[in-house]
Amino acid sequence: MSTLIDMHSHILPAVDDGSDSWETTGQMLRSAYEDGIDEIILTPHYKRQYSGGIGHVREQFQQLQAICEKQYPELRLHLGTEAMYEAELADKLARGDVLTMAGSQYILLEYPPAIEYSLIRRSIKELMYMGRIPILAHVERYTCIRKNTEHIYELDDMGALLQINADSVLGKHGFGVKQFCKKLLSRQMVSFVASDAHDACVRKPMLSAAAHKVAKKYGQDYADELFFINASRLLHGEKI
Repeated sequence: MSTLIDMHSHILPAVDDGSDSWETTGQMLRSAYEDGIDEIILTPHYKRQYSGGIGHVREQFQQLQAICEKQYPELRLHLGTEAMYEAELADKLARGDVLTMAGSQYILLEYPPAIEYSLIRRSIKELMYMGRIPILAHVERYTCIRKNTEHIYELDDMGALLQINADSVLGKHGFGVKQFCKKLLSRQMVSFVASDAHDACVRKPMLSAAAHKVAKKYGQDYADELFFINASRLLHGEKI
């Protein structure tokens, strides 16, 4: 595998609970570059609002792009959002207060870990009706789905896509989460594996170890889809 795209990360400084400084952001970029990542979608949390507002997020992104072009000209950055679901989310998407993934129809969506499945299903239908395609961020965190994997098939039928974290694939979040990820991967129900990076020490923007593991256990073709092809399609506004 020669190309990696990280489609879920918190590298922008001082906009959420990810990078807390430009120094940390610089270290995270270097980790990503050295790990072989060629493109990154920056997805700051939106929970009622961004820290500092959407204007601050865009300003930080423009500054980071300028830095990246000088230090890592081969590394391309894009802007998106990891949006916590709320009743007003559809309206905020329509107004442009919440960003889709690199200006595409795709939206990276998260929920509280103990969310009821009925709310997930209802919110997916609402966003699909708007013409948005929801990507469920770190789906391995949601208890209602881990306890009943049949929900996965319903979400797939509805058109939702699933993302899991690289660290979960590597077993860094416990045996139960690792086994759940194995079940999804063996059924080829996952569309993306991403870093969900938050810092330069514990939650780094690194994908290569998980990519190699997936390729070894589930085949290189599927690994290519999870770590590059599907994210590339997203960036080009293509159907996944």
